[in-house]
Amino acid sequence: MDKILIIDKDYSRIFSRGLLANSLLKTGISFLEAREIAEEIKSDLLKRNIQEISKQEMDKTIYKILADKKDAQYAENFLVFNKITKLEQPIIILISGTTGIGKSTVALSLAHRLDFRSMIGTDSIREIMRKVLSNDLIPELHQSSYEAGKFSKHYRSSRFNSTILGYSEQVKIVIVGVEALIKRALYEGTNMIIEGVHLSPEFLSNDILEHPNIVFVMLNLSNEIQHKNRFSLRAYNVSMRSPVNKYYDNFEQIRIIQEYLKEQAKIVGVPIVENINRDETVKELTEIVTTRIKKIVEDKNKKVSL
Repeated sequence: MDKILIIDKDYSRIFSRGLLANSLLKTGISFLEAREIAEEIKSDLLKRNIQEISKQEMDKTIYKILADKKDAQYAENFLVFNKITKLEQPIIILISGTTGIGKSTVALSLAHRLDFRSMIGTDSIREIMRKVLSNDLIPELHQSSYEAGKFSKHYRSSRFNSTILGYSEQVKIVIVGVEALIKRALYEGTNMIIEGVHLSPEFLSNDILEHPNIVFVMLNLSNEIQHKNRFSLRAYNVSMRSPVNKYYDNFEQIRIIQEYLKEQAKIVGVPIVENINRDETVKELTEIVTTRIKKIVEDKNKKVSL
């Protein structure tokens, strides 16, 4: 009999190495390390002939092995995520950046690591709003973010950069849907990741930017050649609606939007993460999220003690 029952106040479940490994990913360790530690924990429990264990004792066992095998910081991260779960407070992660910077790939990997079940791109929100607002009413909404300026009603009369002008007009509309989604997730207590080029700090309300449960980051790729090569990689790996040449032809506009987003991020203090390696980026974002959760827990404990 190699089944181990984990008993908590309100429920009990059978120990699973896979579930434990996924849970350990939140601490920032690699997938391989998480699997090895999960295997070691199960072997240790079986060796001691333990068939039932309380969740509290299991957490102590995990904490000790993490501290011994890795570092005290990873062990602390494990406790932090347990505490935020008990507080029943949601975490909303916003990942901004221009087209082709790697937002979707990073968001998907981060969602898996943190076990977030809800993830959406702002392009999906834009598609919904296109059904409501006609091309005649808002032509910028019905184009790509980097081409919107060419179709703006103010394209020839404005003294501002046409790319940013069209992009901004599009963002003003999409951000309404984004903020509604964020507020709904906060109200329902749903952990969520939202990624997209429309997450411009300039147009998000202060309530969103300053909310303690919302983590806002921006992805960057300084090397333009690497950025351009990613469009070819995307075309090779997935079926894209737009031909890769379209991205190449508009690459200057895409980079203009990226520089604009960086400027806005710096103004409001949004962390800018260089997305050269996906795994390293996800690890860095995990650390940013963990730091924010620690702050939430600390603030909650201060209020309780007052």
